[in-house]
Amino acid sequence: FKERIVDFFKDTKQYNVAVYCPLRGMNLLYLSGISDCRLADDNPNLQNKFLPTFKKTVESFNELKKNPPKKILVYSRTFGDLIKKRCLETKELKNCEIKTVTDLVN
Repeated sequence: FKERIVDFFKDTKQYNVAVYCPLRGMNLLYLSGISDCRLADDNPNLQNKFLPTFKKTVESFNELKKNPPKKILVYSRTFGDLIKKRCLETKELKNCEIKTVTDLVN
């Protein structure tokens, strides 16, 4: 699983990849040396705050739309499909490669 996550980042600079729901992936990302990626979450209590080991603050969905990344990794098994669908239906994100952790495992 760790290798597949790291592979998702391999061909793209970390700052061009957004991790949606970063709290769930914090430990694995840290252990993989991933700290310069963008972070996104729908929880307003996390937005504009730093998470340990990450260089950027957590963005809202609207901020993500305004400045789309090249890739989005949705790090949620529970809501992954819903978040991915929302991203795919958003015209500003149409050129993003969007994967859930479930996509990477299967």
